[in-house]
Amino acid sequence: WIAAAAGAARACVAELNVALPDAVRSDVLGGVDVTVVAEVERPPVLVSGVSVDAVFEQIAAEAVRYVAPGASLQVGPGALGQALVDALDVPVAFDSGIATDALVDLDARGLLVGEPSATYLSGTERLYDWADGRSLLRGIGEEHTRASDRGVVAVNGALAIDTLGQVAIDGPDARTVFGIGGHADYAYAASRSPAGLSIVAVPSRRRGRPTLVDHLTVPVSTPRSIVDVLVTELGSVDLRGLSDQERSTAIASLFE
Repeated sequence: WIAAAAGAARACVAELNVALPDAVRSDVLGGVDVTVVAEVERPPVLVSGVSVDAVFEQIAAEAVRYVAPGASLQVGPGALGQALVDALDVPVAFDSGIATDALVDLDARGLLVGEPSATYLSGTERLYDWADGRSLLRGIGEEHTRASDRGVVAVNGALAIDTLGQVAIDGPDARTVFGIGGHADYAYAASRSPAGLSIVAVPSRRRGRPTLVDHLTVPVSTPRSIVDVLVTELGSVDLRGLSDQERSTAIASLFE
């Protein structure tokens, strides 16, 4: 939101942090009169990589069947995104809210097509060093709203899903785990794009509790109308065009 805030302000002063990777387009503050008042050298926060267990490997192996060569891929951070990249064997473009070390892995394997695009960087020094000098970061107002133009295949997780396919990414007992973010934005863009697809991929159980519930006890993060495909470690179902009863039956087949 920095560019929007700077553009709307009467005056803009900045602290220049020379230890951050230079990964934003040079015109991101075009037309804004910026006064640099201090220069610091404060390294970015390091976020360690994630471990991928057998369940997420099974989920990813099922989900990648829906990713065609050359597709524009959006994945969330965490085990699901890492597992999906590990399972890919076709070249893809990368168009996501958060870029992690998984993006570097994709490039290292020769499977990255074109210039990647993201809103945030979150990873280790390996990611920050790789991103330095690449103009890959865009503001939320641009990145989250242009996805439908590029046929994005969006693969996102969830903490709970109900029998009709409504998704919750907040934690149990009203605890916010993920909060409002790009989940719904990318799911909507992917489901509405002629060449896109909105996939929600979840383990059938999480910490011993079923992921599938009769009724969500927290607010709906992503409505059922923008969930095209559901994946668990037990398989996948295409929910497009199904009635409520058909959806419920199909969804139930993927849970223990």
